[in-house]
Amino acid sequence: MDNHHPQTEPMQADPRQRGQFKVDALHGMQSQVSSRIRIHHLLGLLLTKTLVASAAWLARQWLLVPQFDLETFQIQVRDMLGENNISPENIQAAAAAMPVHAPASVWAVAVLSMSLAALVFLLAFRAWRWQAVWTEKSVWHLGVLGSLLFLQLLLWLSALRYLGATTVLIFTQFCDVWVRDLAIGWKSRTFGSMPVLFAMALAFLVAAATGSTVRIRRPFGEIVDPSTQAAFSMTSKLQDTTSLNHVLLGYVALTLYAVLTIETGRATFIVSKFVGGRRRAIVLATGLVSVVVLPISAIGAMLGLSTLPASLVPGRELTPQDQFELSHLAAYLVLALGLLVCDSLVTLTLESYVTLYAHMMHAWPMAIVGVIMIGFGVFAIHVAVVQVIAALCVWFALRTVLRHSPLYLTSWYKSHAHSMTLEEQRRAVSMDTTESSYTEALHLSYRIMVQLRGMVRTIVANSDSRRIFMFLCLNLGFMGVQMVWGVWTNSLGLISDAIHMFFDCTAIFMGLLASVMASWKTDGAFPYGYKRVETLSGFANGIFLVLISVFILFEAIQRIIEPPEMQNFTQLLIVSTLGLLVNLFGMFAMGHHHHHGHGQCHGHDHDHDHGHGHSHSHNMLGLYLHVMADTLGSVGVIISTILIHYFHWTGFDPIASLLIGLMILGSVVPLVIDSGRILCLDLSQGSANGVEQALGKLLTIPGVVSYSNARFWPLDGESLVGSLYIQAFLDTPPKVHDTVHRQQNQRDASTIALQAESLLKHEIYGLESVTVQVHTEGM
Repeated sequence: MDNHHPQTEPMQADPRQRGQFKVDALHGMQSQVSSRIRIHHLLGLLLTKTLVASAAWLARQWLLVPQFDLETFQIQVRDMLGENNISPENIQAAAAAMPVHAPASVWAVAVLSMSLAALVFLLAFRAWRWQAVWTEKSVWHLGVLGSLLFLQLLLWLSALRYLGATTVLIFTQFCDVWVRDLAIGWKSRTFGSMPVLFAMALAFLVAAATGSTVRIRRPFGEIVDPSTQAAFSMTSKLQDTTSLNHVLLGYVALTLYAVLTIETGRATFIVSKFVGGRRRAIVLATGLVSVVVLPISAIGAMLGLSTLPASLVPGRELTPQDQFELSHLAAYLVLALGLLVCDSLVTLTLESYVTLYAHMMHAWPMAIVGVIMIGFGVFAIHVAVVQVIAALCVWFALRTVLRHSPLYLTSWYKSHAHSMTLEEQRRAVSMDTTESSYTEALHLSYRIMVQLRGMVRTIVANSDSRRIFMFLCLNLGFMGVQMVWGVWTNSLGLISDAIHMFFDCTAIFMGLLASVMASWKTDGAFPYGYKRVETLSGFANGIFLVLISVFILFEAIQRIIEPPEMQNFTQLLIVSTLGLLVNLFGMFAMGHHHHHGHGQCHGHDHDHDHGHGHSHSHNMLGLYLHVMADTLGSVGVIISTILIHYFHWTGFDPIASLLIGLMILGSVVPLVIDSGRILCLDLSQGSANGVEQALGKLLTIPGVVSYSNARFWPLDGESLVGSLYIQAFLDTPPKVHDTVHRQQNQRDASTIALQAESLLKHEIYGLESVTVQVHTEGM
């Protein structure tokens, strides 16, 4: 009997073997995976991710941050002030005297939600009826898994308290994918997960600079009464403002949670072999940790520690705050059902027959869109631009890793493993399941050092990348000085300018990366090399500058209509002057390579004009224009500041911005058009004429009758590649049974191909590679 057939596999009929499903699949069995989710599972997934998003916001806004009771406040305001004495000043004074309800501790929320989840698991699966073999080893592994699950919940709640639900779900949903890719991806030149690190660094810098991670939308004054307005103001002060230490703690908790996800998955796999499946492992581990931590937390609460919600402490008299907390007990239940029960069960169900890529493509957008909509519509939370950028970066990284990383190209995740041999699959899984986290950390550190050393050598060896690297270091140093100075003097303008310079450094770093990648050698995936990466970098920089210039134009027009009020002229002048000096150095570094070559003549055996276009690197040109835009901005700020100081009219600032925006737009559009044309494989008019003239000279080669299927396209700003098909006429007819004549015909065809290739490379400027196929005909 064919044991590949799913009905004959004992591991699918026996639930005790469910935990060995993935390993057996990698040892030769074909798992019947699909890229389609069944409709009832899809609805369950939608409900689960909605519950997870709701649980995140409920836990954050109701349990983990200080509370301000709006209803009680409104009643107290009317009792204290009366109906005729309600004014904004009196309401603010009443709000300052209003007691604030302290939040529950992270430990208390984790203990109660974990205990509720264990109770739901116990009743739903009747775990007391399971017949498991209890040994010292199995109990030990169950304890390890339970401890990891509880520690993960603590870290998740800690990050939730300081960062908000949207940011936490963006970086924790499917975080095992990008963490595992980072752990093993450094030995090859794969940067699939780098956008996640960029998004995390960007979100951290913005939160540290603004001192806020969650911003509550203010209601319109003409719609709500003054007491509600004051209550919202009080709530925003309690929940919006956060310190740098809290932001740092939040991202540390977020990172530790993501790393522990790998260890939790490994521990679940180990326990599943003892108890008969991963679902049983999670149910039993959750019950075991609840049995341990719940009594300990109750004893600690009776001793005065915040280890349980105050309203549930045995023997405690209920206070007004305890009664207030009783109204929020539903948040614990939603947290237990959504995050700990439904999400785990639905994930295990989908992993049994759906590819991880299909699972992520459905589940991740559901969770992120859900948390954004619930936060905005229910809890009046602003959707920050940095959160949108972070979501796009993480989404792109997850798609890239799951589609291209060798670790996820196994039959476990794909319907067919077309990119890996069976031995490679076994090595990947054994590395993923047997190596300890300490070994992985050591290997990762070593690989990072090796990669950095190789990148530094490549950067130093190339003049373009060396200049970019020098300017990047200077920009980073100036950004650090601005950030420290701004924090020290509490200057929001300096901090904002430092954040702006961070975006500049990001663009420069991408240009540096493109310059390094352009030097990589060809491989099977990229037979023409990576030179076009520089063109892509220049195109991206150009599009970014077009958007910036359009934004400057609209902002300038608005400020011309309504001139702004400006202060701190001295500080603005100093910062702009220093920025001008830095950008002038950058223009010198980038502009050293920037040159144009219109209609250059090249000396061959006979003189001719190739009439090619620009001879430059689009990457360097894009960076040059980027730095030029910053330089013009600094010049405009200096001139407008001086004029405003002497003529006392702030309209000079938007006028200068308008002129700068037009200059940037006019200089960037040619770059976008030129690089876009190359990315679309379109030849310039001069190159097309040169190709036509060279093809016409092919007929002068002895034996060439005609040519067809001539295809030529630009590789980058300086190089061309092509292919064509030549029909040749030979005096010696081919004879099937004559080996000598057949070899002679092959030599003649090779000679014609070499002559054609030499002629084309001689006549077409920048032709780097051409493929010539010769078809011979005899008398």
